[in-house]
Amino acid sequence: MWTQLPPLAAALAPLVLVLAALALPSAPGRLRPAARAATALAFALVLLACLGPAQGNGGRTALLELGSPLGVPLSLAVQLDALSCLAALLVSGLGLLLVGYSNRYLAGDPGQRRFQRGLLLTLAAVLGLVLSGNLLMLLACWILTSLCLHGLLTFYPERAGAQLAARKKFLFSRLGEVCLALATALAAQAFGSLEFELLFERARELQASGQSLPQLPWIAGLVVVAALIKCAQFPFHGWLPEVMETPTPVSALLHAGIINAGGFLVLRLSPLLALEPGALAALALVGGGTALFAGLVMGTQNSIKVALAWSTCAQMGFMLMQCGLGAFSTAALHLLAHSLYKAHAFLSAGSVAEELRQGGPRAPRPARGAGQRLLALGAAGMLGLALGLALGLDPLQQPGKLTLSAILGLGLAALWLERRSARQTLPIAAGAAALAGLYFALSAGLAWLLGPSVAADLPLAATAGAWLPIGLCLAFAAVLLLHAPLEASRSGRAYVWLHAGGYMNALWDRWVMRRWPLPEQHLSRRELHDSDASAPGAPARLPQDLGPVVERALARCAPVWPLDRFVAVNPYLGLSGQPFEAAAAELERVRGARGALPREEYRRRVARGEIERCDLEAALEQAGRPLTLAQLERELEQPSRPRLPDVLTVAEALDAEQGGQRAALVTRELGKWCAAYFDRHQATWRMPWADSSLFAAGRCAAALDRGLEVLGFAGVRAFFADLPADPQAALRACLAALGLSGAALDDYLHRALASLSGWVAHTRRLAFEAAQAGRSDRHGLELLALRVAYDAALARAEPEIFARAWPAALAHAAAARQRGASRELTIDLTLQRAHELAYERGLLARWQQPRRTPAPAAPRATAHVVLCIDVRSEVLRRQLEGLTPAVSSSGFAGFFGLALEFVRAGDAAGQPHCPVLLTPKLRFEETAAPEQRLSRRARLSAWHGFKTSPVGSFAFVESLGLSYAEKLFNGAAALAPGQSAGAPRFEGSAPELAARADLAQGILGAMSLPERLPRLVLLAGHGGQSANNLHAAGLDCGACGGQNGAASARAAAALLNAEDVRAELARRGRALPAEVRFLAGLHDTTTDRFTLFDTESLPAELRPDLDLLAGWLAEAGRRTRLERAARLGLGELGEAQQHAAIARRARDWAEVRPEWALAGNAAFIAAPRARTRGLDLAGRSFLHEYDWRRDDGFAVLELILTAPVVVANWINLQYFGSSVDPQLFGSGNKVLHNAVGGQLGVLLGSGGDLMTGLPWQSVHDGQEYMHAPLRLQVFVEAPAEAIDAILARQPAVRELVDNGWLHLWRIRSEDGRPLLRVAQGLWEQRAAAAPAPAAEPRAEILVS
Repeated sequence: MWTQLPPLAAALAPLVLVLAALALPSAPGRLRPAARAATALAFALVLLACLGPAQGNGGRTALLELGSPLGVPLSLAVQLDALSCLAALLVSGLGLLLVGYSNRYLAGDPGQRRFQRGLLLTLAAVLGLVLSGNLLMLLACWILTSLCLHGLLTFYPERAGAQLAARKKFLFSRLGEVCLALATALAAQAFGSLEFELLFERARELQASGQSLPQLPWIAGLVVVAALIKCAQFPFHGWLPEVMETPTPVSALLHAGIINAGGFLVLRLSPLLALEPGALAALALVGGGTALFAGLVMGTQNSIKVALAWSTCAQMGFMLMQCGLGAFSTAALHLLAHSLYKAHAFLSAGSVAEELRQGGPRAPRPARGAGQRLLALGAAGMLGLALGLALGLDPLQQPGKLTLSAILGLGLAALWLERRSARQTLPIAAGAAALAGLYFALSAGLAWLLGPSVAADLPLAATAGAWLPIGLCLAFAAVLLLHAPLEASRSGRAYVWLHAGGYMNALWDRWVMRRWPLPEQHLSRRELHDSDASAPGAPARLPQDLGPVVERALARCAPVWPLDRFVAVNPYLGLSGQPFEAAAAELERVRGARGALPREEYRRRVARGEIERCDLEAALEQAGRPLTLAQLERELEQPSRPRLPDVLTVAEALDAEQGGQRAALVTRELGKWCAAYFDRHQATWRMPWADSSLFAAGRCAAALDRGLEVLGFAGVRAFFADLPADPQAALRACLAALGLSGAALDDYLHRALASLSGWVAHTRRLAFEAAQAGRSDRHGLELLALRVAYDAALARAEPEIFARAWPAALAHAAAARQRGASRELTIDLTLQRAHELAYERGLLARWQQPRRTPAPAAPRATAHVVLCIDVRSEVLRRQLEGLTPAVSSSGFAGFFGLALEFVRAGDAAGQPHCPVLLTPKLRFEETAAPEQRLSRRARLSAWHGFKTSPVGSFAFVESLGLSYAEKLFNGAAALAPGQSAGAPRFEGSAPELAARADLAQGILGAMSLPERLPRLVLLAGHGGQSANNLHAAGLDCGACGGQNGAASARAAAALLNAEDVRAELARRGRALPAEVRFLAGLHDTTTDRFTLFDTESLPAELRPDLDLLAGWLAEAGRRTRLERAARLGLGELGEAQQHAAIARRARDWAEVRPEWALAGNAAFIAAPRARTRGLDLAGRSFLHEYDWRRDDGFAVLELILTAPVVVANWINLQYFGSSVDPQLFGSGNKVLHNAVGGQLGVLLGSGGDLMTGLPWQSVHDGQEYMHAPLRLQVFVEAPAEAIDAILARQPAVRELVDNGWLHLWRIRSEDGRPLLRVAQGLWEQRAAAAPAPAAEPRAEILVS
C-alpha cells in the first residue's frame, strides 16, 4: 500500500489544481483562499510523491491501462525519478508562491477569477508534463500547457501588443507540437511502446550493441526542433520579449517554468538523443549561438522586463548547448538555478528604481585594453580547464563538462574585468574562486542526485567530434574579447541590428499580421469621411518663423519627473490660460481625452445620495441651462460613449483609411530610440549617438533601422538619411510636405506631441530644469521634428493612401473645430460640476456644525508638532490633538522652508529636497565616509556587470542561481522588509551666519508657530514605505521633491537649534526661548508610525516631555491606523490583525496599493488651527497654518498662494486626470508596468510611450473610485483686499482662479464664514442649507 501512495499523490497533484480551477468561487473573499489552498495541497502531494524515489521506490507506475487503441500499449502513468521530482517540486513550489502573489497583485481586478483559473490550469498542465510516464501523456500536457498559457498571455485582450505576441507564440507552439507529435508517432513505430522506461531500456540496448534504427535520426531531430521552439531559440525567439502585456506573475511562470519545458524534454529523452550525435551537435550550435546572440542583445535593451526576456533566451540557449555537449546533469543544474533566479527577477522588477534611488548611479565600466582582456581571457580559460582536470574531468570521457569548465573560466574573466579599482583585486579574485568551487560542488551534487534519470556524460567518441567543444569555447572567448571594443567603437549598424534582435521579430510580425490581422483600433471610414466635413481649400504658406508655433504646441504639454523624483504634476499645466471647460473641449477634440468620470459613476453617486437634485439644478444653472433637469436625468441613464480624437496624425489617418497599426508602430519606433537616448542605468551598451542631440541620434538610428521597411514601408531609411541635419529645417520640410498651416498646423502639432505625450513630458521636464538654471533646451523641438518626420516618411511610403486619407482627415478636423464642444462633453462637465457642488455643500455644512475643541489645560503646551500640509497629516493631527490639550500642531510644507540638495557619500551630485518649483540653495552631504559607499557601489556595479555580461551571466546563474530561492520566498511571501528611505547623518555647506539666520528667520515667520512655544517642538517630515514599487517616490514628500522628509526635518531642526543662529536672531529681535528645543522626526504614512531623530542631544530636563510626546504619537498613530483601515479593506479585522496587515502591505512585493497616499484630496485650508481644530475633514484637506494678523505686508500669504497652493493644485489635478482618463493622464494598469532606463519612467508592456501620472490602482480599488476627482477648494483666512492684490500681481495664480482650475474661498475672520471668489473684488457666500444673512460689504453677495 505504501509503495502506491507516492505515485497516487503524483497523479492527484495536477488533478487537484484542475478541480480547483473549475470550482473557483467568484467572491474574492472565497476565491483567494481556495486558490491558495489548492496550490498548497498540490505542493504537499508533490512532496509526498518525492518520498518514493527517496526510498528507492521510484520509476514508472501505471495508474490505468488503456489497451492498444493506436497499435501500441497505452496507459495513464507517472514517472517518479529524481528528474521528475525536482521539476515537480520546482513547478508546484513556484505555483504556490505565484498564486499567493497573484491573490494580492490582482486584488480588485474584475478578471481575477479568470486569471486564477488560467493560472491553476497552466500549472496543472506543466505539472502533468513533468510527471508524465509516457511520451503520449507528455505530448498531451505539452499541448495543454501552450493552450492554457495563451489565455494568460491575452488576459487583457484589448492590448494589441498582447494579441500580436500571443499569436506568434500560438503559431510557433503549433509547429513545435507537430514536430513532437511526429516524433511520438515515429517512436511508437520504432520501439512499439511510448512508455519512458521501455524506451530508455531499448536505447541502452542499442547503445550497447552499437546498432541504430532508421527512425532514430528523425525522432531526435524532431525533438530538438520542438525543444528549440519551446525555449524561444533563434529564429523562433521574437515572441518572448514581447509578452509583457500580461500580469507579472505570468512572466515569472513563463520564464521560470514553462520555457523550461523544452529543456525538460531534452533531459527526459536524453537516453534517446545520446544515440544521435548529429542532433546533439545541432542543439549545441543553435543553443550556443542563441546564447551569445541574445546575451549581446540583452545589453542593448532599455527596459528591465525586455532585458530579462532576452536574458531568458540566452540562458535557455546555454542550457540546450550543455545538453548538446552531453553534459545533461549540468544542464539540469542550469535549468533549476535559472528558474529561481528569473522568477525572483520578474517578481521583484518593481524594485529597480528604488534600488537606484537609494544606492545611487552605478559606477562606470572600466576601460580595458586588448592586451589586458586577452591576458585575462587566456588565464581564466586555462584556469577553468586546469580546475576541471584537477577535479578529475577526463577530456575523452567528459568533454562536455570540461568545455563548460573552460567557459566558466571565461565567465569569471568577465567578473575580473569588471573590477573598478586595485583594491577590488583580492576580493574579486576570492569571489571568483568561491564561485568556481560552488559551481563544481553543485554540478557534482546534482549529478549524484539525478543518477540514471538522465543520460550519463557522453564521451568524445559519442559526440560529433572535438571541433564542437573547441569551436564553442573559441566563440565564447571571441564574444568576451570583442564585446567591449565593439561597444567602444560606437558602431551604429551593429547597435541598431542588435537592438532590433536581428529583425527576425519584424519578419515574423509581417508574416503573422498579413495572415492573422489584429482587430482594427482606429476611426472608421464613415467617421473620417463625414458628411459635414468639406474639403480644405488651398493651404496657406507656413509662417516664416516656426518658433512661436512650436512653443505654443510644447506649452500645452506638462512635464513629468523620473521615478526617483516622481512628484505630482498638473497634466493640464499648459492649458491653464483657458477656462476649464474650453480646455476640456480642446483635449477631447485633439487627444480624445475624457473630461469627467463615466456616466455610470455619477449615476451611482446619485443613487447613493451623494449628489442630489439640487446639485444637478445648480450645475445646470451655472452651465447656462444647456438642457433641462429632466433631460439631464435621462442622459444620466445613458452609458458613456468612447472618445476619439478629431485631429489625426498622418499615421492615424492612414490607419483610419486602410486599417493597420501604423500609429502604434511609429510610437513604438520613436519610443525605443527615446529610451535608448535618455537611458543612463538599464542598458549596458549605450546608444552610439547618446552624446549627440536627440534629433541627430533619432535621425541616425532611423536611417539605419530596417524595422519599418521589413514591415513593408519602403524608403524610410533613405528618407531619414536625406533629412536636413537641423531639426527646425527638417520640421519645416516635413510640414510643407504635409500641407499644413494656420489652425490646422496648431492642432496637428498638438496632436503629434500628444501621440508621444510621455516622452514629450520627459523633454518638458528637461526644459523646465534648464529654464530654472537660466539655460535653453531644444529636446522638445527635436522630438517634435522626429515625430513629424515619421509622418512624412509614411506619406512618402504610401502615397496613394495618403492622397485619399489626409485631405479627409484635415477636413474632418476643421469641421470639428467649427462645431466646438460636443454635447456629450457639455453633459459630462455638468455632471462633474454637480459632483463638486455636492462636496462643497457637504463641506460647508460640516464647517458650520458645532464641534468640541479641547481647551488647553495649561497656558503653555508640553509639545508642539509641525507636520507637512499633506492630506495624510490631517487625520493624524486630529487624533493627536484629541488625545490631550498638552500638545498642539500646525501644518507647513514638509521641506520646512529649506531648499536643499542632499548628496549621499561618494555621489558627485545630489537629489533636490524641495518643491520642483524651487532650485536648491543649500548643499548637505552625508557624513558617512564616502570611501565606504564608493566601495560598496563599485562592488555592486562589478557584480551587476558580471551578471549582465554576455558570457559572465551564465557563470553567475549556475553558481548563484539557487541562492535566489530564499530571496524569492521571502519577497513573494511578504517576509522581506519594505523599502523605506532612512535618515543618514549629514552636514551642511555652512553658509555665512547671516545667511543661516535669514533662513531661520524666514522659517519662523512662515511657519506661524504659537506665540508661546512649548519647550519641545517636533518638526516631522514624512515618507511612505513600500516594496517592489516603481512609484515609491510618489508616497514620499512632494514638497521634498519626491524624497523622504527626514533630511529636511533634521536640517531645519539643526538650524533652529544652532547657538550662533539663535544669538543672531536675538540680536534681530526674534529671540527663541533658551529652553525651547527643536526635534526632527519622520511620519511613516504607510504604517502611521513615528521615528524621532537625534534625541540623545536633548537636555535631560526635556526627557519627560519627550517620553510623553513619544507616547502620544504612538497612540495617535494607532488611532489613525484604525481610521484608515476601512479604506484599505481591513475594517472587518480585529485591531491586532489590522496592524499586522498594514505592516505586511509595507513590505509586500505584490501589494499594488500599500496606501492611498493623497487620494481623496479636495480642499486646501490656510488659516489658524482654531478654525479646523476638532473638525473631521476625512483626510481630504491640505492644512496650512496661517495667521494674517502676524503677516506684515502679507508676504507669507503671497508665498502660500504662489507655492503651496500651486503645488496642491498640481497634486489635485494629477489625481483628477489620472481618474477621469487613466490612459492619457495616468500611467494605466500597474500590473503591466515595465521600468525603462532604470529610473526614467514606466512603459505599459514591452515598449512604446512613457506613461505619466498615477497608476490606476492609486485611485481605484477595483470596485469603486477611492479618489473623487474634484477641483481643489482653496480656503484662505485673510482680508479680501490682500488676496485680490496678490492675484493682480501673480497672473499664473489668477489664471487658476479665474479659469476655474480651482475654487478660491476666503474665510471671514469675524464669524468664520467662507465666501467664494467669483470675480475681481466679488465674493459670494454659499449656504450649505438655509441661507444666512451676509455681513460683508456690498461687493459680497449671498447666493443660496
